[in-house]
Amino acid sequence: MDKEKYHDITPLDAKEIRGALLLLKNIPEFAEHILLTLYKAMIKNSSPDDPLRTKFRTQEELLRSYYFALGSVRDWRDFQDAIMHDIVLPLIISGTTAGFYIEGLDKVDLSQPHMFISNHRDIVLDNALLAHTVIQNKGLKVSGLSGSNLYINNLAASIFGLLGCTKVYRHLGIRETFNASMLLSEFINAAMDEKLCSFWVAGGAGRAKDGVDVVLPAIIKMMTLSQKGKCSFSESINKLSIIPMAVSYERNPNDVNMATEILKTMLSSVGYKKKPLEDLFAIAGGITRYKGRVTISFSSPLNGEWKNAEEVASFVEKEIRLNYKLYPFDFYAYDKVHDTKEFKAKYKDVSDKSFKHLNDLKYVLSRKVLEAYAAPVASKLLYEEGKRLIYGDK
Repeated sequence: MDKEKYHDITPLDAKEIRGALLLLKNIPEFAEHILLTLYKAMIKNSSPDDPLRTKFRTQEELLRSYYFALGSVRDWRDFQDAIMHDIVLPLIISGTTAGFYIEGLDKVDLSQPHMFISNHRDIVLDNALLAHTVIQNKGLKVSGLSGSNLYINNLAASIFGLLGCTKVYRHLGIRETFNASMLLSEFINAAMDEKLCSFWVAGGAGRAKDGVDVVLPAIIKMMTLSQKGKCSFSESINKLSIIPMAVSYERNPNDVNMATEILKTMLSSVGYKKKPLEDLFAIAGGITRYKGRVTISFSSPLNGEWKNAEEVASFVEKEIRLNYKLYPFDFYAYDKVHDTKEFKAKYKDVSDKSFKHLNDLKYVLSRKVLEAYAAPVASKLLYEEGKRLIYGDK
């Protein structure tokens, strides 16, 4: 592979990693705040025999381990191993979840390159949880596709580069968009051909703030763009080994913020404009806030005859929606939104007090939050015989 050709979109290489690590060390407030918040959550929520309590007996010991591990990082794969897999994700799972579960792993050979396409709730965690799962099962490392709009400053660019993200350029002109898509498609296919890594991409352009998970045909078209004339469309799809994947949070850590963005977008004539550091705060919030149970569900890799990108996108979208793990509060929210008792038996222990952070919200905002939790239930009903999607249809 001609690494220089793809340099502008690939994760940080060995030459760039030192500068990114130095920047991370020189702005300790961001990483240290996250680590110490996670440590306190781990101490509060984990059992006394949790191995992390022995591994990190004090906050100071945690920070020493973190800075020592940074010294061993030579590329983005090292960062995924030494920082995310060994330190951050165990703290997240122990302190901010009620358990992390994996379904359908027997359908996937993680030692081979795949294109994972999933729903999207969290800027960093969706991909980080997948990367953690892959490392745990000794698979190929995963590079997540991230929009260039997230690279808002040097710190953000360094973080996404260290995480192993591949940059997707957004908001370009028609010709520039085509050229950027071709370059990205070439890189993805070349990296997978050489078994350098797997990739993760969200099915939609950004987080599904309303809970309605979609897969855009444009994403499928981008992946296959560089293969036109080299092989048939079906061959290019099958070669990508696309795996539909659902990431399900019992409690979305940024649910109120996402609902607020929806409302502001609805009420503004110019749309919603993010504040300069809003995405970094969303990253920190997604990592440190409570998430309840979290489940990743895999489908089998796509392999068959495909007519076009629309057919592939529709199939992947259906798989994601069907594999999405529904929790009691989702059913509660569905009945609440639609004023029914259809799923009452599924949320016997759930009440208005179950999600206390919603109690003080104004009605219209709490309604938007409930609709987002209810949407995956409606999505599944769409594919069940005799059921109709009540709201949120495309």
